[in-house]
Amino acid sequence: MDTTVRYTGFGTDDDAWCRAPRLWRGSNTTLCLNATRFDALHDFATSSGLGLLFGLSYPGVDGGVGNDAFVIPPYNGSQNLALLRYAKRTGRPLVGVELGEEMTPEPNTTDFQHLVDAYRRLRRDLDDVYGAGADRPRVLGPCVGMDAETNGNSECLPNCSVSPFFSAFVAEGLVDAVCAHSYNNDGPWERPNFENQTLRQLDAIRAAAGRDAELWCGECGPHNGGGLANVTDTALSTFWYLDALGSVALKAVQFGRQALAGSHYGLLNPAADFEPNPDFYVAALWTRLVGATVLQTTLSTRPPGTPRADFYPAHGRNFYAAASGRGQDDDQVHVYAHCGVDGGVALAFINLGEDVAYNVTVNGVQSGPRLEWRLSAADLASRTLLLNDAPLETAGSALPAMDPVPGEGPLVLASQTLGFATLSGEYGVCGGGRRSSATVEERKLRRAARGRRRSST
Repeated sequence: MDTTVRYTGFGTDDDAWCRAPRLWRGSNTTLCLNATRFDALHDFATSSGLGLLFGLSYPGVDGGVGNDAFVIPPYNGSQNLALLRYAKRTGRPLVGVELGEEMTPEPNTTDFQHLVDAYRRLRRDLDDVYGAGADRPRVLGPCVGMDAETNGNSECLPNCSVSPFFSAFVAEGLVDAVCAHSYNNDGPWERPNFENQTLRQLDAIRAAAGRDAELWCGECGPHNGGGLANVTDTALSTFWYLDALGSVALKAVQFGRQALAGSHYGLLNPAADFEPNPDFYVAALWTRLVGATVLQTTLSTRPPGTPRADFYPAHGRNFYAAASGRGQDDDQVHVYAHCGVDGGVALAFINLGEDVAYNVTVNGVQSGPRLEWRLSAADLASRTLLLNDAPLETAGSALPAMDPVPGEGPLVLASQTLGFATLSGEYGVCGGGRRSSATVEERKLRRAARGRRRSST
């Protein structure tokens, strides 16, 4: 769609041209974005305490029947420039921009050069509109999709070869962050699972882009093709999702979930008046509890022993999505540790074991009171998730409170459960007190500033 949508009302007022049908995935489609709709999208993001990363259109690319476009015409950025000027003029900041989506011309061809030239033009347009101002959107790219990222071996078995897309765009500084698309297609989805395929893909992209490149998984999801009906929209998916948030962050990669709403991989279910799917509650608790400072963990246990979780500072850096460390035992238990949003330590834990529980004893933290959010389901095929044994249910448009329960002694990981715990004691850089109050935007700007300072040292 990012190669087909047209804009009107941003200084280009040809409404008939904007609304004229054109080919998209084999069908005639009208895709027209006007200023009123853009304002509504931006207002929705900001009212939710979020920044908007916007996918700019690449006009004239024929998406054909499939997802990818191989024939790339010379770039006409006039409508994108008009939109950027409108956003600047009306005080609607953008965190970043992408250009088109999953355009995959053959390297060393004219079409490939057109794509490279388009990013050069986009950067010049950003210079024209924003200069070097603090409100300048970052450029993410090239967002070419799983196959092009991995030279046709998206499963990365046994591994992937280096894709020329990343070296071409990173070497010249055409992107501020490398954008990847990835799904955990190999599951296995007949039972609870951890993140697998995406981790292999990210390792390959990191090798191609360089260890110092900032990497975003701009389209990360459980399974491509819209997900799996009655699988990726049920409680079964929560195990993968929590593990993905932790394991992808451990690689210093930003995580963008596909999708907020739509098909069978959305956090919300449009077919049921946008009721939250189980993964939504994982995202909500992660955002509420998990801070930006990375901790590394070591975890060693065998049932019926008592595992020890030891924490030490990880190699990662602060970034918008919280990062984590990971410990594991027999690939049934994963534990991630971070500084908590309100100080102390936040743990995210997963137990895939079908008939085995674990006790986790935390070392290295002068532990005060502990709070726990335990997620489970009476049936993993259900869309009803339990928090501390009570169903999470909305009341009209109001979300449930998602209150914790107090905990003491070893942290018990019941079979096939997951969740979060916060430890309010002191631990190194995490501290023990609550952070000072600040608006969501202020906190976001502070995190961005810390990330820029670290990346420049």
